[in-house]
Amino acid sequence: MTVVLHQINLIKKNMEKEKNCKANSSKQKCFRGCKSKVTGLFILAFIAGLVFIATSCGECGHENTKDNSDKLLINLKKEYQMKSEQLEKNKEVCLGVSKAIMNGNWDEVDELLADDFTYIGDGAEPINKQEYIGFMKNVLCSAMTEMDMAFPRVIAEGNMVAVDYTNAMTNSGDFYGIPATNKRVFASGQFIREVKDGKVTAEWQTTNAIGLMGQLGAIPGK
Repeated sequence: MTVVLHQINLIKKNMEKEKNCKANSSKQKCFRGCKSKVTGLFILAFIAGLVFIATSCGECGHENTKDNSDKLLINLKKEYQMKSEQLEKNKEVCLGVSKAIMNGNWDEVDELLADDFTYIGDGAEPINKQEYIGFMKNVLCSAMTEMDMAFPRVIAEGNMVAVDYTNAMTNSGDFYGIPATNKRVFASGQFIREVKDGKVTAEWQTTNAIGLMGQLGAIPGK
């Protein structure tokens, strides 16, 4: 009987050991599983963080690039507009001289020409501001009246304004010793005027002088 009881106790102990081993094994597996899950979640969170940072930086970089492009475009537009406005002002000043001469507004001519203005016409020697005004007033406009000037082409670039012009006028006075014909005559040519700070500083002009002299009867056969 004692032997039987001893065997029964051994069996119970073995069963308890086996139960404890299973429990411990289950706990270890659970721990390993939990540890593995935590590690996996940490890795996923780390990767997600990297992706977020990269995406945010990419968006910031894209926004900065777009902002810089927009600013550059705005500055270019402003620069182009300012340049265009300045060229138009130069054209206005340039043509203002011719219109003032045509209308006999000599004070305006004086105002539009710089003090150091120089003029070169048809290869002649340069003349200064006062000589230019004197020629236009006392020679050209004394012999040619009722001027009707037109400017079919005007091109401005930088400080320079190039102009094609025509001038229909009445030869009502002597012109370089040629008696008045009292006829309408026609002249055409080109001039380039330099404009700085709202004033004309220089002019280069060429005129169809032979055609004009022919109309005045100064050239036989014309």
